[in-house]
Amino acid sequence: HNYVVMEAVNGQHGLETIEGVLPELVILDLNLPDISGVEVLEAMRKNPLSAETPVIILSFMEETEKTKALANVHFKKPVRPETLLNNIKQLLEQPMLEENLHENPIP
Repeated sequence: HNYVVMEAVNGQHGLETIEGVLPELVILDLNLPDISGVEVLEAMRKNPLSAETPVIILSFMEETEKTKALANVHFKKPVRPETLLNNIKQLLEQPMLEENLHENPIP
């Protein structure tokens, strides 16, 4: 897989990076040192530049109604690398499947 991966040290840095780079996909933890991952997700969805960016939540925290509505896929850690990569591939190659992936992540 030839993915370019960028990391952010906290939620605010993540939002700045997302706005500056406009990534094709974001993998987000909900437990961040400054602002919550939910706040990052809400800010992304309010910003026209990132409103449609696919988001995979990868966190020890449980899925909530809010994260279910805002993210494309939610995985509770730990997750198998193959599972994560399969979902990344599907979200990047077939954006029309986003809603279906949320209900039925690829194992």
